[in-house]
Amino acid sequence: MSHMTSEQIEMVLDGTESPPAHVAECGLCRTRYEQALAVRGRLRQAFASVDADAALKRSVTACIRSADRDRRPRAVVAAYRRIAPSLAAAAAIALVAVSLTLYVSGSRQVQAASAELAQIHQANLMPHAELYGSSDPQRMAAFMKRELGFVPAFPRLGAGMDLRGCCVAYFRNRPVGSYVMATDRGVISIIVLRDKPETLRFAGQVRREGRTYHTGAFARNKMAALEIGGLTYCAVGETDTAWLMELLHSLLSGYQDIQD
Repeated sequence: MSHMTSEQIEMVLDGTESPPAHVAECGLCRTRYEQALAVRGRLRQAFASVDADAALKRSVTACIRSADRDRRPRAVVAAYRRIAPSLAAAAAIALVAVSLTLYVSGSRQVQAASAELAQIHQANLMPHAELYGSSDPQRMAAFMKRELGFVPAFPRLGAGMDLRGCCVAYFRNRPVGSYVMATDRGVISIIVLRDKPETLRFAGQVRREGRTYHTGAFARNKMAALEIGGLTYCAVGETDTAWLMELLHSLLSGYQDIQD
């Protein structure tokens, strides 16, 4: 079951396509569609209530008076006077459009990384997920080394934590590593990226023992990211963020095991 692309969502919003049945079944796609629909509604509401700023009106009026003093043809001046409110309103709309475009663009950039990470996690939960099925960290490490060129840190298992498998996923059109853990807090995906955690643009940051944890969310999924040994480890799951941070903290000892 494939998720909707951003282009498909735009086409549905524009009315050129009907919402696929997948939207009703997938919470991730439904959330993305509803967020895009809400942004579209805010844009329409903003443009419907646009009025010319008083200062902008005065500026246009001053230009017209200047033209009058320059003895330009009265017909032209009269035309300027007639269209002055429209010109001012158009300029105001242009300013609003630029601001809203920047807002929507920034919002999409912020949400894009979180949506992709959530999509990787949701794919890992599917019954037909293409996982390299092994619960042995050494075999999983060999798989990651062969496929991606690095060996990720794994948590020390036991105490309610078991490995379910790993796979190569794609984030920002580049291959990344992902392994799945069954825990007493639910199934968690650990996604291993070469991207710096700052580029994920998560909403929160927490300092702990000299390290910065980046925290975010998308739909029902909570996320926490931490840089370890030049790689970014992002924990994703439907659980509380503090526990995801604890899980990432446990990877520090796993990274030391790799180094030793």
